[in-house]
Amino acid sequence: MNNQSILSLKGIDKSFAGNKVLDSINLDVAKGSVHAVVGENGAGKSTLMKIIGGIYTKDSGEIRINNTLVDYSTPIKAMKEGVSIVHQELSLAENLTVAQNVYSNREPANAFGFIREKELNKQVGEIFRRMGVEINPRETAGNLSVAQQQLVEIAKALSQDAQLIIMDEPTSSLSEKEVDYLYSIVDGLKADGLTLIFISHKLDEVFRVADRISVLRDGLMIGTVESDKSDTSEVIQMMVGRHLDDLYPGKNDETTSEVVFEARNLSRSGVFEDINFSLYKGEILGFSGLVGAGRSEIARAIFGADPLDTGTLLLNGKALDIKNPKDSIRQGVCYL
Repeated sequence: MNNQSILSLKGIDKSFAGNKVLDSINLDVAKGSVHAVVGENGAGKSTLMKIIGGIYTKDSGEIRINNTLVDYSTPIKAMKEGVSIVHQELSLAENLTVAQNVYSNREPANAFGFIREKELNKQVGEIFRRMGVEINPRETAGNLSVAQQQLVEIAKALSQDAQLIIMDEPTSSLSEKEVDYLYSIVDGLKADGLTLIFISHKLDEVFRVADRISVLRDGLMIGTVESDKSDTSEVIQMMVGRHLDDLYPGKNDETTSEVVFEARNLSRSGVFEDINFSLYKGEILGFSGLVGAGRSEIARAIFGADPLDTGTLLLNGKALDIKNPKDSIRQGVCYL
């Protein structure tokens, strides 16, 4: 790995409405590396990345790209410096082709202003070959999987000669197989000399892909470790500021048969179907699944924020009549 920095931050500060969210942040990202930035929710990761990507302006401090002091204030200006962000919320126009998305508003055109489709598709095909990706440039973007759409976003950055790509939670809605595929692409880009900043809550993935890991906590840069010389325990301790043994209270081994809350046959057309579960006294019940699996939608429906088509909710054995959040709160069910 090259020790020369492609990105150097010194004393970066940022406040919103008088609340300081970044406090004198220093960060160096080595050229040709994958550098992860981790931290709990609210630690300042997204704010810092948006400053690097030109979405937010810093209050004070220095940003250097390839040792040159820069002071950009928009994503377009950041892109001119070779910096691009692939957001968690993908921004492709699903009705356009892949190629049209990659070169949106930059398509090659003839003297009459008509897009030269053949040349456009060829250019995008060359980018995909560089990435080692098999995607048809003529395919409609809406027909692609989420993983493929992520790759199109990366291709869009490469089409603008990006040298530093920030990936914000890129695997949050991918299957395990798609995650492995994405990381194989990332490995190839790194081998090709590209630099990537990787934002994720999934520490196993961070250690799989990153060369260095920087930890933010409460707007402060706690430190940076080499991934091959550290482990998840050390990084978690840096993130939360205490030993792992202190993170959670011991689980209650005593079991109870007292049902506090019950959901029976919950359905909402096109969102979830025939959901059943029981919550026992003193229990913490978790829901897991990929983005779009219906976890948040079930919670919203229970709270009355979204309508249920069918189903029954019971609290302490009594059926609830919830038509809106006000009904839910009045009957003892809250949403945080």
